[in-house]
Amino acid sequence: MVRIQTDSEKESVELKEFLLSIVGNAPYGIIAIDLKGDIVMCNTLALQYLDKKINISQSINKNILELITEFPQITTIIEKNIKRMREPFDLIAAPFKNKFLTVKVRKIVGGSMIVIEDVTEHKQSENKLKKSYEELKTLDELKTRFLAMTSHELKTPITPIIIEVQRLLKGSLGNISGEQRQAIEVLLRNIRRLDKLIGDILDISRIQFNRLQLELQKGNLEIIIKEMIENMEPIANKKKITLVAKIGILPPSIFDPNRIRQILANLIGNAIKFTEKGKITIEAAKQKEHIILKIKDTGQGIAKENLEKIFKPFSQVQPSYAIKQKGIGLGLAICEGIIKAHGGKIWVESTLGKGSIFFVTLPLKANSQVGEAKHISRLKNQKRKAKVKTEIVKGGKNEKENSNS
Repeated sequence: MVRIQTDSEKESVELKEFLLSIVGNAPYGIIAIDLKGDIVMCNTLALQYLDKKINISQSINKNILELITEFPQITTIIEKNIKRMREPFDLIAAPFKNKFLTVKVRKIVGGSMIVIEDVTEHKQSENKLKKSYEELKTLDELKTRFLAMTSHELKTPITPIIIEVQRLLKGSLGNISGEQRQAIEVLLRNIRRLDKLIGDILDISRIQFNRLQLELQKGNLEIIIKEMIENMEPIANKKKITLVAKIGILPPSIFDPNRIRQILANLIGNAIKFTEKGKITIEAAKQKEHIILKIKDTGQGIAKENLEKIFKPFSQVQPSYAIKQKGIGLGLAICEGIIKAHGGKIWVESTLGKGSIFFVTLPLKANSQVGEAKHISRLKNQKRKAKVKTEIVKGGKNEKENSNS
């Protein structure tokens, strides 16, 4: 008796062969198990990944737990998966002998499907990158420590040098000629420039080590802003640039006045440096719980791809006409560090050829009440010392001698 295959049976066989072809040629190891955990289908790649010296037909009907006895990372999990209604799970980059495998288990009709992938090369590359990152991080920390120590040591002799040069200019050490005065003034200008460079390096190292200390106090930013505009006007006038101030009524806030002066000097100074003509507008206003500052210039602007770079240490993005401008690219990085320490933000909007606007937000309340407490404590100590000193002087010679003893 000859049995004739129907169209539906033929389609079923073709579909099965199609599915087996997909599984067999898949770039992953695939194992299908039934509700008991017995293997109903797998491909050669899965057996290779698991280092099994058997063929596909020998693996069918074997229990999956027998096949993965050398892979303890997933044995227990698959066992639980079988007992707990086949819960899906992923095992990422698990070590197996001398390689790394990822294993994923998913629920399918009548059982579960296990997908295995060899990620050894990826994991090795990842480990190499991680090692390289750690090495670079260590080198970066060493560089920062070196800069911090070096700049601190260089900073120490600068102050007495400036003092002695100033004494020379005042004539405290004898009369000087006009030519000598000019030479000493040049010397003083360069010493001060060196002092600023060393100070910048010291500041950036403190910022990178989160050791920047703020001397916070309550005050009005309006006074500081106006003061800095007046200080920067002579520099702007030399380039025939107009400084315009638009300052609203600012409520009292808590900040470090010297650090705010440093920020304004950098931002307004940069605007002047990179603007050839036109005006620079400095705006300040209260915005909810912050004070927002805007420094807008009519310079050449910054290319879109460079907007994020400018806040990185030692990064300089200059228009072609400003190549002669000197600096080491720390100003904006320091500004960002100081502003973040205050709990504020800084960012820039710019269009090439149309100028830039730098935005700064500073909270009305201090970011660190500890800093404020330190400042108040420091002021109290200063007042206490001044009071003690006054009492000693009034008390006469004997009391002064007793206090020294």
